[in-house]
Amino acid sequence: MSIGKRFYELRQALGLNQTDFGRPILLSQTTVGQMENETRTPTERTIVLTIDKWHCSETWLRTGEGAMFENVGDDFISELAAKYQLTAFQKNLARIVYEMPAAQQDVLLDIARQMLAESETVESDEERTVRIVRAARADADAAETDQNADKRA
Repeated sequence: MSIGKRFYELRQALGLNQTDFGRPILLSQTTVGQMENETRTPTERTIVLTIDKWHCSETWLRTGEGAMFENVGDDFISELAAKYQLTAFQKNLARIVYEMPAAQQDVLLDIARQMLAESETVESDEERTVRIVRAARADADAAETDQNADKRA
């Protein structure tokens, strides 16, 4: 896999669009896209800034060997935890995910997306209550209509 494809994988793992990935390392969206599409080779400066900002493994970024995020420091995880107000469970989960190989991260991301899609189709407590109340109201209205019809007859 080329370094351009590794830049793409890193950006995807971070969940960023090209603009948000490039801005902190002084790259435009166009430049990030060109690197990912292999029409532009990243400079040494870009590689160093990427490693420093996104805490990825230098070996992985340069050669593709090893894990994307080797030796993720407690400082980086703590920074994430503070920024996003993570619980201890979420902080531990972030550490585990960042230490996974890219292929396993992709599988986990697919599972998470599937779980999210399934949870969106599940009726919330509020939606269930509204549905039950409306059904009960409709039944009561129907019963009242039937009673009125019987009285008229």
